[in-house]
Amino acid sequence: MVLKKILSGVLGLSLLLGGTNFAFAKDGTTSLDSIKKKYTNATVEKVTEDIITISGEDTEKIVAELLEKYKEEGEKELISNTSNNGGITTLGASICTKECSDAFRYDQKDSKNVYATSMSQVQGYHWNNGKVHWTSVAGSGIGKWTGSGTAQWIKIDQKLAYSGVAVSISWPAGFSVTSDSKVATYNGEKRYGTNVHAVTFNNGSASSWISLGKATLDTTTTVRSPQGYDYRTTAVATID
Repeated sequence: MVLKKILSGVLGLSLLLGGTNFAFAKDGTTSLDSIKKKYTNATVEKVTEDIITISGEDTEKIVAELLEKYKEEGEKELISNTSNNGGITTLGASICTKECSDAFRYDQKDSKNVYATSMSQVQGYHWNNGKVHWTSVAGSGIGKWTGSGTAQWIKIDQKLAYSGVAVSISWPAGFSVTSDSKVATYNGEKRYGTNVHAVTFNNGSASSWISLGKATLDTTTTVRSPQGYDYRTTAVATID
């Protein structure tokens, strides 16, 4: 088994990390209480087992650290599985221990509509052992109001999709499958009285014995301005 080589660098993933250490529980899961204590300029809520929303001044710092943590956890799980021959052949296990990071994919895209901006980030591990896999698929959508005053509300909706044939998919909790079985959506709630709002998710995966290509995340941000006008913009990030 040969791991698919990385197609592009990890653009912007470590931006805004600022050398800080994120707060996680002893079992490796995110501790929301610790996050709230560390980042006092943000509102953090766990919507489902896999979805966290953030708003306020520290939003982008929290998102960046969450994605980095999800990346680390994904590689540890991949190495653990291969070492135990749980998903890759014995030969593959040896390669993965050295080169799991070569299977990592990340993309970030931004879009703007006057004073509303949308950022879409998606990441995951793409590998195969005859059967092709996406594992530890995670992402975020960040919406901002950059005009004067404070936005009345910001709403983020996401669409996660895979390309391939005979694909078996495990969606992050909170995403709803559409009429196309390879596409699922998350419709966010309006967040009032903030100029930056984000939605993050984790634990997506997919596999196929035939073909499994791109994973795409559309992030649509809708912002209602202080004057009552709605601005909508969509950013599309894709990994392969």
